[in-house]
Amino acid sequence: MKKAFSILLVFSMLVVVLPSCGWRQLSTMKDCDFKFQKITAVTWAGIDFMKIGTDYKNIDLATVAKFTKAIVNKDLALTVNLDVNAINRGSKQAELAGFDYILYYGGNKVGEGDSQNTKDISIAGHGGSMTIPVSFKLDCRGLVDLKKPAQAVEKVVNIVKDVSKVGKEDTDFSIKIRPHVRHGKKIINGTYITIHD
Repeated sequence: MKKAFSILLVFSMLVVVLPSCGWRQLSTMKDCDFKFQKITAVTWAGIDFMKIGTDYKNIDLATVAKFTKAIVNKDLALTVNLDVNAINRGSKQAELAGFDYILYYGGNKVGEGDSQNTKDISIAGHGGSMTIPVSFKLDCRGLVDLKKPAQAVEKVVNIVKDVSKVGKEDTDFSIKIRPHVRHGKKIINGTYITIHD
């Protein structure tokens, strides 16, 4: 089941004081609900799992060889692309300049980064919605034993299988996202929120 989450903005006056306009921009984000819509791509070692599937037993030997080579080279970064649906239930337009994120799998930090928006994302008020494509790297190095390549390959494929369920059912995967808004030429950061799926 797709889970919606609301961005709740809590600021400490001891940490940051925002210009009133920046505060208003961030406050419009609290009216937005976001939910995972669908995974569009999961790749590792040049292989797109959306095309070959995630059943380890059905993966051919040539593909397993590519995965084993990636393990030997310590290339354990998965690229995951997904669509997030944003719905603005407030009366005012919400503008998102971007965000930064921290990824977790099974409680372990497996990546961090930020969006590469070239322009602000605008979500109209009164139920306006938008699909936001998101891309990130998930580093599995801390989750596998590199001294056992065969088991490491199987573990990474099982992680891919779990990530592929995002938006459909519960997984051990979660993301902390911190939204950014633009105030003139300045980017103002909100606070991190955690998305569990």
